[in-house]
Amino acid sequence: MGCLVVVSCTKEIKFTGEQSRNMLVINSLVVADSSVIRAKVSHSVFFLNAHSSLKIIDNAHIEVSVNGEKIGTMTFKGSVNEEAVYEIPHTVRSGDRVRISATCSGYEAASAETQVPRSTTIVVVDTVTKKGNYNINKCLCVNIGFSDNAAE
Repeated sequence: MGCLVVVSCTKEIKFTGEQSRNMLVINSLVVADSSVIRAKVSHSVFFLNAHSSLKIIDNAHIEVSVNGEKIGTMTFKGSVNEEAVYEIPHTVRSGDRVRISATCSGYEAASAETQVPRSTTIVVVDTVTKKGNYNINKCLCVNIGFSDNAAE
C-alpha cells in the first residue's frame, strides 16, 4: 500500500521599490531598396502590471531622417498585436543612416539610429521539415548560407 503526500508553500514578498514609468518603444526593420520605412510603436509595461495594461499608441509624432536630412513624418496605419504601425514612403540604400525619433504626450521622447547594411550574396537555402512529439507538430527549419566581406 502506498501513500502520496504533496506539500507546497508560498511566500508572498511585497514590492517596496519605485514603479518605473512606461517608456515609448520603437521597433523597426529598415531594408535597403524597400519603398517604405515601417515602425511599430508600443510602450514598456512594469513587470508587476498585467500585460493587458498595454494600449495602442496611435497619436505618436514620429520623424524620420536619412543621412542627417529630415524626410518627413510617419503616419499611423493601424495596429498589429497591440503595437501601432506607422509608415512613411521612402526608399533607402545600403550605407544610409536612418534615424527615427518619436514623441507622444505622457512619455519621454525615444529615438533610434542605424546604418542600412550592404546587400549580401545568398549562396544556398536549405529547408528541412521536422515532426515534433507524437507527429503532432511540424517545424520548418531553414539554413541560409551567404558570403560577405569579412573586412566590413
